[in-house]
Amino acid sequence: MCPLRADEALAEAWRNLAGHLHIEAATRLKDAADSRERELAAAVLQAMQQPTTDERLNQVERRLLALAEGHDDETAAAALYLAGRLHQVHFNPPDAAKAAHYYEQLATRAPHSHWAQLGLVKLGLLHLYVLPAPGGPPDRLAAAEALLPRVTIPTLRRDLFITLARTRIFYEQPL
Repeated sequence: MCPLRADEALAEAWRNLAGHLHIEAATRLKDAADSRERELAAAVLQAMQQPTTDERLNQVERRLLALAEGHDDETAAAALYLAGRLHQVHFNPPDAAKAAHYYEQLATRAPHSHWAQLGLVKLGLLHLYVLPAPGGPPDRLAAAEALLPRVTIPTLRRDLFITLARTRIFYEQPL
């Protein structure tokens, strides 16, 4: 078997991560060229390893924020998005306010990035169901609807529209 080139090794590591093949991903990352994207993949691998602990997730968050700091590239955007996802989904208990902060920060820094646009959709979900809203469902819906002009990628805009429509049904609000 011939060894993979460094860039092929990184691409294979990402495919392994997507398939939850942690051992294979770790092996491929060892063959990948040293880069910020390799560090991002390594942080994702660390977050996926079991058992999940707050200590490990805090380490991953620090790695992601270091990748995002001082850079305006795709790796920085992905890192900041993933920091938000850590707090929205992986920490126990989740920290919706911190997740929202990261998504908002990303949307401010790189508004047209795919990661920022995806983060705005996640932020919409947080407004609709998790973040405090003193006025109840109408305020929740208004906060999420206010994000629509900022979501410009058609498929993500569609996702936010669908989520808003389903939420209106859930809260028994007029369509």
